[in-house]
Amino acid sequence: TGTPEFDLLHDELKHIYSSSKHTEDIDDFILVITSFATANHFNPEKRSADSEKHRWQKSMIEKYELFVKKYIQNSDHTVVVRPHPIENTATYEKMFSDHDGINVKYDGSVRYYIHKSSAVVHSGSTVGIESSIMGTPTIGLNTEDWYQPSKLPMDVSYEATSVSEAVELVNESINGPAKDIMDIPSLRNRIHNSQEPVSGETISDRITKAV
Repeated sequence: TGTPEFDLLHDELKHIYSSSKHTEDIDDFILVITSFATANHFNPEKRSADSEKHRWQKSMIEKYELFVKKYIQNSDHTVVVRPHPIENTATYEKMFSDHDGINVKYDGSVRYYIHKSSAVVHSGSTVGIESSIMGTPTIGLNTEDWYQPSKLPMDVSYEATSVSEAVELVNESINGPAKDIMDIPSLRNRIHNSQEPVSGETISDRITKAV
C-alpha cells in the first residue's frame, strides 16, 4: 500500500515541511546526501574494508568532495551536506572546514531540507525517492560503472556519471522541474502512493474487504 508518510510528500500536504528551526538560517542551497556508512561508519569496527561496497563508497566519498568543492566555486548557492545518521560526520566537517558556503547538517528531518533546497544530489539513497516525489530536482551521482547502487532511487533521478556532469545537471535543474516519475513502473509497484496521496484510502479499503 505504501507508507502513509509518503502521502506527506505530495503537493497537497508537503507544505508541512516548509518551516523549521533547522533550516531557517539557510537560503538558496543544494542538498547533498551522503550514505556511505560501510566506508564511513561512526564505529570503525563496523566498516567492511574488504567488500566491493566499501571500495565503491570510499571512491564516492572522494568524488563527493570533488563535486562539492567544484560546485561551490562558481555558484550563488551554498551547499548543505547531510550525512546518513550512522556515518562519521567528522569526516565531512573536516573535509569542508576551510570552505565558506558549505554546511554539514544532520539535525531535524531531512524533508525540511528537501523542501527548501533548490536541488538534491545523492548516490542511491532513499532520500532521492522522497525528493523526486516532492518535486525537487534530484540528481543521482555514480562515477563507478563497476558498481550499481540502489536502483529505484537512481531511476527516479537525473543520473550523472562524472563530477563535471553532476555540476552541469545541478546548474541546469536548479529550481526547474524534477524528473517525470509518473511512468516509472518500479516506483508505482514499490510505493503505491508515489503519485498521489492515497495510502489512507487504500488501507481502509483493504481492511473493509478483509472484514
